[in-house]
Amino acid sequence: IVGTNEAKTLTPTAATSVNTTAWTLGLNYDNGPIVVRAAYQAIQDAPTNFVTDYTVNAIGEVTGTVANNRAANNDIDSWMIGGKYTFGGTTTVGLVYDQNTNKAQNSQAGAAAIPAQLINTVRFNETKNKVWLLTFKHSMGPHDFLASYAKATASVESSYGPGSTNSISGLDDQGAKQWTLRYGYNMSKRTQLYAFYSAINNDQYGVYNFNQN
Repeated sequence: IVGTNEAKTLTPTAATSVNTTAWTLGLNYDNGPIVVRAAYQAIQDAPTNFVTDYTVNAIGEVTGTVANNRAANNDIDSWMIGGKYTFGGTTTVGLVYDQNTNKAQNSQAGAAAIPAQLINTVRFNETKNKVWLLTFKHSMGPHDFLASYAKATASVESSYGPGSTNSISGLDDQGAKQWTLRYGYNMSKRTQLYAFYSAINNDQYGVYNFNQN
């Protein structure tokens, strides 16, 4: 892919991951119509895949991407908090916030001397993904009406070039929006007939779909 002026094709490098460790902490609260959930997870030395082949023009603007996996040693912090409230036993609203922060430990950033073949290698310093989810449910006799809206955003700190002195713009456009409508008919206490419609709208570099992410 060729951008305006002098284009730079950035090639990812691989780093071997060893001794991955993790710990988690959770909290549940149920009190009548109020339900709250919270969780935290920390992972050290984790192999993570990125979309890392970027073509950048002379002023640091991303002009295109190619999917490519890069294994790197990272520290990943993830936390989630959510809750729901039920009105009159028939209407429930819920809100969930989820955040994942990935800090690359074995990037080329800050290296005193970078080999010529790595001059244009992207260095991921930190990526942060956030997701908001809003849900609604209303029951009326055997009928259940549900709707949800989710928004994912991404912020990426990365650079390229000798000493990682050049920043890259355009990498934050990797989020998406999703909304869903669902109807269910309760045929019995154990059986429901339902149908739903869902749509995902990706940002310019978003890669969300119904099978992953």
